[in-house]
Amino acid sequence: MKKLILLSIFTFLLGLFAFVNADELTPGRIIVDIRHQYLPITPVQNAMGIILTNIPSIDSLNVLFQVYSYEKIYKGKWSAVKGYYLLKFPDSLDVNQVVSAFSNDPHFLAVCPDARIQFDVMPVDSFYPKQWGLQKIKCPEAWRYTSGTQFINIEIIDVCIDYGHPDLVHNMWQNKLPWPDGEDADEDGHTIEWDPSRNEWVFDPGDSNGYDDDYNGYPDDLVGWNFAGNYPNYVPNNNPACEPIGPAGGDHGDHTSGTAAASTNNYISPQEATQVCSNWTGTVAGTSWFSKIMAARASGISESIAAIAYGIDNGAKIISMSWGYYQDYPNLHNEIDSAWNEGLLLVASAGNNSIETPRYPAAYENVIAVAGTDSNDVKNSYSNYGTWVDICAPWDNWSPGRVGKWWTYCYYSIGGTSISAPFVAGVAAMVWSCNHSATNAQVRAALENTADNICGIPGNYNYCYPVNKLGHGRVNALEAVKVFRPYPPPPGDCTLDYQITVSDAIFLLNYLYHSGPPPDPYCVGNVNGDTIIDIGDAMYILNFLFHNGPPPQDGCI
Repeated sequence: MKKLILLSIFTFLLGLFAFVNADELTPGRIIVDIRHQYLPITPVQNAMGIILTNIPSIDSLNVLFQVYSYEKIYKGKWSAVKGYYLLKFPDSLDVNQVVSAFSNDPHFLAVCPDARIQFDVMPVDSFYPKQWGLQKIKCPEAWRYTSGTQFINIEIIDVCIDYGHPDLVHNMWQNKLPWPDGEDADEDGHTIEWDPSRNEWVFDPGDSNGYDDDYNGYPDDLVGWNFAGNYPNYVPNNNPACEPIGPAGGDHGDHTSGTAAASTNNYISPQEATQVCSNWTGTVAGTSWFSKIMAARASGISESIAAIAYGIDNGAKIISMSWGYYQDYPNLHNEIDSAWNEGLLLVASAGNNSIETPRYPAAYENVIAVAGTDSNDVKNSYSNYGTWVDICAPWDNWSPGRVGKWWTYCYYSIGGTSISAPFVAGVAAMVWSCNHSATNAQVRAALENTADNICGIPGNYNYCYPVNKLGHGRVNALEAVKVFRPYPPPPGDCTLDYQITVSDAIFLLNYLYHSGPPPDPYCVGNVNGDTIIDIGDAMYILNFLFHNGPPPQDGCI
């Protein structure tokens, strides 16, 4: 049978890695999609504990394979997955045999096994590496055009995401609309808050009422949802945070989230630092400074399908998936196509086995498959490749995580196409920030058509000739954002109309005192040369407009 090497927790210096060789099917479980014309069904157990649906051919299969459970995979509103059920039967039965039998029944649109997600991270040598990847893909230059806006939500489907990490918490998506449109039950404008008695970020107690305030099928989903559940019982819940043990243990999702959109241009307070290794107050930069991270914890196909549907229902624009399989699971494929058809952009890691075999979901047509390159733009020796790869991105990054036996917040460098994928997701968020009305196909074209050709670089020849197996090249953030914003806005132009008016001062005041969006790019609002945005910048603009004061200074240099 196929083999899965699960996520391993290493020491403070080595960090976390998982090396994937093949898929592992979850025993006793398959996923079916019942054709919609046969819905709804009402599964009931007979006296022998076998599920009956009142559809004779299905019930014959249920009896034959002793199916004892039909669980709806997604409880929300998204109709494309209303026929998806997770079927459970004795672990001793051959999963592939069960799939084959159910696939032949005309009542099912698609049938596939369930399998555990496999992660792509590899260890690297140093603990505090430079974030060379951001430099390589020209983020510093791109940040002069856009910092990424808070209106672009990136759903990270991963083993976990620590919403309370001091360098992630401020960019977490919060389901903060008041009832009945969100989970902000106490209507204070947030679902996460600082608890001074515990010195940590926690779910807002006023919102943790146990009710599904927004009627989306997931009660108290304040920052997302834990579709996998926790060790050892694995009951799904509203907390996607990481845990050190169990098959879904580790901090993989912290690193992928931080690479895409860690809080940037910020600091960790002394109080927050008490939860960080060595009381360290340093921070890292994300690719997109202000995009929001929607957290979806998943460890299997069924959970991933539900997570994708959750992203569709709850406002994700981009889905980043740093995991995959060497088998095409039709139910997952169909759900990914549904997300694309609904306008979402999907990005996935190519894998770390240095092979050409297509890996899914990356190899699906409606997913951007991302391979990994080193600081010289050469394909990393572990990265997968192939004609199904769409683009490349840096292989490693210094990013948020957890380490040590105390399971402390920290930072360290990890490598793998798991990191390459969120780099591309972060750049996609920056591109979309420049044109919110752009389609997912237009954003994808901007990424792929502006990538740097790396086929002429020594070391890549065997992957480019006679057939290109590295896609369009290595992502270039600067050229990608220029597709929709050809020129950077002048200093002080917070409203992006390429002129300085009183509206720009009002924009800054709204940001500073009324929770309005930050300037985009952020640096354009720093006009008085003091490196921070405050009331002084708004007054500087007004002085320029009405009192012949000096023109705004360029805070982006």
